[in-house]
Amino acid sequence: MEICNKTKINYRESNSPELSLKFINLSLNQVLKTPLPCLLKAYLLYEQNNFQESLIYFEKYYSMIINKSSSEQVSKALNMMGCCSSKLGKFQIAIQHFKKAIELNTEDLNPIFNVGVQYYLMDMWESYIQMVIFFFFFSIMENKLII
Repeated sequence: MEICNKTKINYRESNSPELSLKFINLSLNQVLKTPLPCLLKAYLLYEQNNFQESLIYFEKYYSMIINKSSSEQVSKALNMMGCCSSKLGKFQIAIQHFKKAIELNTEDLNPIFNVGVQYYLMDMWESYIQMVIFFFFFSIMENKLII
């Protein structure tokens, strides 16, 4: 766990993705049974627009936490897997990830919004409009609408 803490500190202090990646890779080699290094590397790769590798690490993280973590954490992992898939042009796979995320955590609006984005990107206008309306009403019901 010490290596993971060093990674957070070094990234904040130096704001260097390369240095953070170095520490994350070191921690991946030393503490393979801990999901945190996979999550950190997945987010860092996503920030660097390396969506294929990011997806691999989000999938590793997901497989480590699926039976051990809260549905909220699993939902966030699925949402990010969907985001990576979308960036890779795999819209149907992205929708599958987002829908699983919605099933696990109905309070998180991100995967709901992201399903609508996928329909928009695929020119499925009727489905897109339905998702926008659903998102709008769901946001009102949850008092989360930002105007």
